[in-house]
This record gives sequence, C-alpha cells and structure tokens, in this order.
Amino acid sequence: MVFGHRNCAVFGCHNSGKKLEKWASQQCEVHDCLHGTPPCDCPLPFKLFPFPTERKNNEGRKRWIHLLKRKGPKGEVWQPNNSSRVCNEHFVDGKPTKENPDPVLKMGYETKSTRNRKPPTDRSSLLEEMKRLRTQDNTQDNTQDNIQDDTQDNAHDSQDAPVIQEPSSSSFITEEEHCTTAGRPDHITHDHAYSFGWYNLEDPDFCMKEKCLQERLKQFNEIKDLKEKLQELESELKASSELKCLVYNPSIDVVKATLPAKFKKPGYSNVRHIIDCTEIFIETPSDPNLRAATWSDYKHHNTAKLLVSITPHGFFNFLSKAWGGRTSDVHLTRESSFYDIIEPGDEVMADRGFTIAEDLLIRSSRLHIPPGKRGQEQFTKAEVAKTKEIANLRIFVEQAIRRLKTFRLIKHELPISLLGSIDNIVLICAALCNLYRPLGKK
Repeated sequence: MVFGHRNCAVFGCHNSGKKLEKWASQQCEVHDCLHGTPPCDCPLPFKLFPFPTERKNNEGRKRWIHLLKRKGPKGEVWQPNNSSRVCNEHFVDGKPTKENPDPVLKMGYETKSTRNRKPPTDRSSLLEEMKRLRTQDNTQDNTQDNIQDDTQDNAHDSQDAPVIQEPSSSSFITEEEHCTTAGRPDHITHDHAYSFGWYNLEDPDFCMKEKCLQERLKQFNEIKDLKEKLQELESELKASSELKCLVYNPSIDVVKATLPAKFKKPGYSNVRHIIDCTEIFIETPSDPNLRAATWSDYKHHNTAKLLVSITPHGFFNFLSKAWGGRTSDVHLTRESSFYDIIEPGDEVMADRGFTIAEDLLIRSSRLHIPPGKRGQEQFTKAEVAKTKEIANLRIFVEQAIRRLKTFRLIKHELPISLLGSIDNIVLICAALCNLYRPLGKK
C-alpha cells in the first residue's frame, strides 16, 4: 500500500500517510499476514480525507480553512496543498457527511479554562482591631504610670507619720491598686521569653536531631518503596504461576493431530520441535563485567538471550532461562533443560548454527538443519532444494518470536530494574501467545 506524503492539517494531529504505510508493513496477529493483504480485512487505524476542491465546493473548502484557523509564515491565511488532508478523528460521523460535513472535533485550538484569581481579603476590619488594641494598650500603660506615681507619693507620706497609726482608706486603695498592677504581665519580659522557643541553627543538638529526622524519613521512603516492589513481585509471581500451565510440551499424538499441511510432506512429518534463540534489548548495565556478558555482536546492543521451542503449528512448548547476549546458541541449548523434554524418535528443526546433531543422536532423536558447504564452493541442486524446504518450514518459529515481541515490555529496551523478572515476563507473554490462533493451517 502506498499512501504518499499525506498529512492531517489539523494543528497537533500527527496522523499521516507514513503512519499508514508503517501499519501496512506490520504483521497482522489475527490473520497471520501483512495488514491489508488477503485474507486480512482489518480496517485502517484512521482515514485521511482531502479538502473540498475550489471547482466543486468552494464554500466548503473555505469553511474547512476557517475552522482550522491556521496562519501562514507571514501571518496570512493558510492555504492547503496537494498533500493536505483531515483525518476522520475530527468529524462527528467519522467522515464528511451531509449532516456534518465539516471537521469540528479536536481542532487543536480549544481554549483552556483559566482559574480566576482569588479576590484580595478585606483587611480594613483587621486594621481597625489592631488600632483599638494599640490604643487600649497605651491607655493601660498610662494608668500604670499614674498608679506607680501615686504609690510613691503615699510611701513618702507614710515615712513622716507615727509608727502606730490607724490605716487610712487611701492606704487600702493604694495596696489594692498596687496588687492589681503587679498582676499585669510585663510586656518586655514576656516578649523576650518567646526567644527561648527558637532553635539555634548552629546548636549541635539541633543539627543532630535534624539529621536523625532526615535519616528516619529516608528509611521510611525506602521501606515504602520496598513494600511496593514486593507487592509488584507478588502479583508478577502469581500471574506467572497461574499462566505457566499454558506453556507445556504436548504429546506426539497431539502434535501429529494438529500438524500443518506443510509438514505432512515426506521427511518432516515427525518434527516435534522447532527451536531458535531470540534476544531482548536491555538497558546498558553500569557494571563492566555485566556489560561485557550481555553484549551481543549480532545485535550490537546489550541483550538477554533465551532459547524458545515451538510445535509445528506455532505453540510455545519450551522457554529457557535468560542468559547474557554473549552466550552462543549451542552453549545455551546444552545448558538449558531443553534436552529433558526430548523423547526417543523426536525430530528437531533448527538453524545452521545449532550443531547439536550428536547431542540429539545420543537421545535417539534427529536434527533437521540446512546443509553446509563443507569446503565446497557452492551448493548442489539437492542442497539448495533442502535449504529452501527447511527455511520454508522454519518460518513458523520466526513468526512466533515476532508475535512474542509484540508485547511492549519486551519489544523495546527492558530496564535494568526488571532484568531479574525477565523469565516471568517472557513466560507470561508466551502463555498469552498460546491463546492466539495457530500459525500453520491444517
């Protein structure tokens, strides 16, 4: 499919013909073919509609231009060109219709609701209250000064009086007023008392308390993060344990009953396993040794490699543990538990790099790999025909791996934080792939 350089002209919309071409080049997981090719009848992810022409519908063209509200480089009204389109996401009915012919949805210039500023607080009443308290305070201070003066005068008069004397009414009044005055708080002393409530930032005790508080907060956050990770790990282990039963090795009778038509030709009807190694990109480790162990010369990236095996109709029946990308295919096959599921009479199909014929021969099994040159300058006609046959049958394991990597978590670079869970992640993805329809047709 060729969609050309068509682009949606709505501001902020990135739908284009290049996206449609990319979609058409991908494998359809439902029909096991490329999107848009028979028998795939999946609809396009979006459609691009051209602008109305000036000759047929000039008014509609002007309305579309007005609704887009785009400006040219010099501030003039923007004009569409031959590649300008509007995708179906901007139409009410998903396309231009008589009832709704113009694009009105997600036009890219919707106004955002602005939050009104909170009106200033009326502080006039607060100022009046402060003035009233200040006036009352000054009045009380003046009263205190007058009482102290009267007390001093009365004390001076009492020195000239006889020793034994009936108390006068003025002395009682003076003592009462003096006691009342003594009970009033001293503003100066009271104000200085507040200074004892502040910490000295240079005080060692204060710094030690602050440091201990920060350490406790740090430990609390670490415990909280650890708790969340344990919960995620628990759910992950639960999911992998529940779905593990979907990845198993079916019996030879089941394999033959579901054998695709391509394998029913002479020489390949007993194939039970098709194996291959796949690599998953991982984040570059900081440890030099781990970085060297995971470096893949084939992918030119740090990867995790694992061995997968499928039945002829695309069912995952074995997954090895993940190894570093530096590991060879033969070493990974021998160190994995793949040989444990091999039964006498089984036939295994693999690529030319899997030189494990002797290992399988010990287990009364047979290996199908493309022939090598063995010092010859070129293949014979029989070897070329056999290479084509095996390549035509091994395509199923490549399609199965492609289907496995459609899951976004292992499709792109896997973070280092998830590297310890890669076996469970791949197991869950493979189990879900086994729920799809078979790759080969009977």
